[in-house]
Amino acid sequence: MKIVLLLRHGAADWNNAQSADHDRLLNARGEAEAARVAALLAAHRPRPDSILCSTAERARATAEIMASVLPGRPSIEMRRRLYLAEPPACIGVLRECGDDAGTVLLVGHNPGLEHLVKLLTGKQITFSTGGLVRIDLPITNWSDMRETIHGVIVEI
Repeated sequence: MKIVLLLRHGAADWNNAQSADHDRLLNARGEAEAARVAALLAAHRPRPDSILCSTAERARATAEIMASVLPGRPSIEMRRRLYLAEPPACIGVLRECGDDAGTVLLVGHNPGLEHLVKLLTGKQITFSTGGLVRIDLPITNWSDMRETIHGVIVEI
């Protein structure tokens, strides 16, 4: 079994109209959301072995807060394909994970994360900023990840 933790980045700052969407920073609420989730994951088992992250500034900042709090400081792998990604791109990135990673944290965006949860579990959820979902997947290798895999949401 593999576990994917899907995390929507923290709330972003909309005050700077000059910033491109990709470059928006976390606001104070987003930083607090990320810190709350990081504390939750630090107390959770299993903890992420690695973090896959969109290249958007708000996602990167969220992932850095996670890594700074988690024991073992999991590495962050930035993936441009995860910026505003839909399920096929997310699944493609997960397929590339090394099999030594049993639990992967993917930091991304809506609506793609909501669509991915629906695809993998059949459950319709609403991802608020800083929202986290754990999905247990019936695979032994990340390369077995497919759109037809049916996972189960597990409460954290």
